[in-house]
Amino acid sequence: MGEEYLTIKLTLTQLNEVQPEHVEKARFRARIEQSPLGASRGPGCDFKLTVEDWKMINQFITLMHARDNLKKQDVVKLGEQIFTLIFRDEVLEKYHQCLGKLTNGVRLRLAIAILTEHLVSVPWEFLHDGNSFLLKSRHLIVRIIDELAEKKAPFSPIRRLLVAIANPGKNDPENASFSPFDAQAHEQKIVESLKQTGISHEILNPCTRENLKDKIRGGNFDALYFAGHGVFIPDKEGQLILEDDKNDEDLLDATELAEWLSNPDDYNSARVKFAYLNSCSTAKSPSLNPFAGVAQRLMRDGDIDAVVAMQSDIEQTAAFDIAADFFKEMQLRRARSPEQALALARTSGGDQHSWGVPVIYTYLSGPEDFDKNRLAYFLSAEIGTSSYGLFLPTFVLGVLTEEAAPETRLEPAPRYFYPNETLSLKDMESGLDVIRLLTRIVPPDDIQFRRSTDQNVAQCSHWFIFGSRSNKVVSSILGRDEYTPRFAFDYTSEPGKWILKDKELKLSHHIVAPHQSKKGEYDEKDDIGVIEKIVYDKLGSVFFLLSGLGDRATRGCGWYLYKNWELLLKEFGNSPFGIVLKFPGGFSFSAAERLDKP
Repeated sequence: MGEEYLTIKLTLTQLNEVQPEHVEKARFRARIEQSPLGASRGPGCDFKLTVEDWKMINQFITLMHARDNLKKQDVVKLGEQIFTLIFRDEVLEKYHQCLGKLTNGVRLRLAIAILTEHLVSVPWEFLHDGNSFLLKSRHLIVRIIDELAEKKAPFSPIRRLLVAIANPGKNDPENASFSPFDAQAHEQKIVESLKQTGISHEILNPCTRENLKDKIRGGNFDALYFAGHGVFIPDKEGQLILEDDKNDEDLLDATELAEWLSNPDDYNSARVKFAYLNSCSTAKSPSLNPFAGVAQRLMRDGDIDAVVAMQSDIEQTAAFDIAADFFKEMQLRRARSPEQALALARTSGGDQHSWGVPVIYTYLSGPEDFDKNRLAYFLSAEIGTSSYGLFLPTFVLGVLTEEAAPETRLEPAPRYFYPNETLSLKDMESGLDVIRLLTRIVPPDDIQFRRSTDQNVAQCSHWFIFGSRSNKVVSSILGRDEYTPRFAFDYTSEPGKWILKDKELKLSHHIVAPHQSKKGEYDEKDDIGVIEKIVYDKLGSVFFLLSGLGDRATRGCGWYLYKNWELLLKEFGNSPFGIVLKFPGGFSFSAAERLDKP
């Protein structure tokens, strides 16, 4: 599981109206509106920023562009000063109460809702509580926009990334309006970072207006990384600097980019849910229009779940290093949300302050939902859309239901007669482990049960099929024309043996047929099971086979999937896979061993 976070919602409001040129006369209020321990007592703590405060903040922001102009003591001083502004009295008391709850790896997540435009430009990411910077203590600081309706479970793993790089003026650096950079080197670094992540990507270099629009509107990506220049023009809005066909700069308004993102051509395909804007001033916004910044506009109009952007100018090398490490951390197979990945990557800046320049805009609900989405990714499922069912073999007096004609049924015991269908205890226990897994992403009432005699698989997108010889659905699934089976079960070629054939590794495993074993003998011998994920794209169906040669292995396969899905995620991502498990005789099924690796 990923790291756990205790989320505090801190709201910053303005108490009086002032003209922008007299912001030093403004009075503000900070209050903890939500936390697991409730809100802070009272109305909150009031504060104001003097002329000297604003001078220090603006000077700090100006110096952030140069790599070595800020010293550690300058950064600490700013961080402590802005911390003491908003954490005082009852607000500070609640903050310390929440810190007292941070045990067993739980960390703080400070979600700041800034309801006054004057405070958007304050670099809150540098908050220092007198002991350390919050971000350098592995806590999280995010910005949320109260005007936006809250989304449920916004975070999900990135699967398909569009890497867009714009470098206008590279053909004529001396006359370029924006300093060209080594785009090829940065592209190579990003590609290298993505190699082990499991994230598929496409490079768009050079990035022009038309090809960026086509790629976004095509609906093939769920994330966008833009590397290039950005600019904020007072009284207008934030802009990205693209290239035209002649390598001259082409300014793209935030409004136009948001429109592309919110209206893909194919509404059934993926949409961009996360954007990383490695461009100066893309989180900057004017006091009179809080949604004129690129990041803010994408959150409001672009249907984006989270945006990383720069709150000021940032030194180029530091910005590129942070981005490269971000994508190393943002692995599909790790417990890394964008917030977590950015927190870990910030240290790559290499100076005293660049780590605090990136801002992440998102929603109040955050990393606590990420594991749900990782599980859904592993299952190749969509939360809220996919449906789930369990196929379990049924028996009548010890005979499989489909074979249980009256003349073939076993004679009932003298004192007990139950002529209806029932389930194998171990199959059911295996199914309960799968239910424990599925209920992390779907209510229990939404999980269907089906008998193995009902082979209509069209009613659910995801089926979990238990057993091998006892479940006819297994042979039905393995025998489909769309699938080349890796495994085969053989119960007849060698009398007294049940055999599993692994065609990929060209190996066979067998057990003595349990029904021919003496009482207790089966439990003392090894059993063999298979977990296989099969994806039929044409049917829109996903099948998980939990198939043991004996019922002890079937039981163990359900337990193994429940306990080890994260390890399987790291190994296979959301791809189809198959593994072979041995359950040693005389031991609990929890002593499973992998046999599928040569």
